Amino acid sequence: MKIKKIKSELFEYEVGIDDVTRIELTEHGSDKTIIYKVVKARKEVFYAGMTIPHTVEYE
Repeated sequence: MKIKKIKSELFEYEVGIDDVTRIELTEHGSDKTIIYKVVKARKEVFYAGMTIPHTVEYE
């Protein structure tokens, strides 16, 4: 299942918006934070830490 969108009180990333091509769940984080890998069209990669609770939408 592919992640389409992640959203918290501070950040929102969605595939197809702002050149985001892919969002992946990583193995990093803690009991209060989940880390996602966000890949943009020009191969730019950054990591977004989302606090719990946050919203995840799948394709």
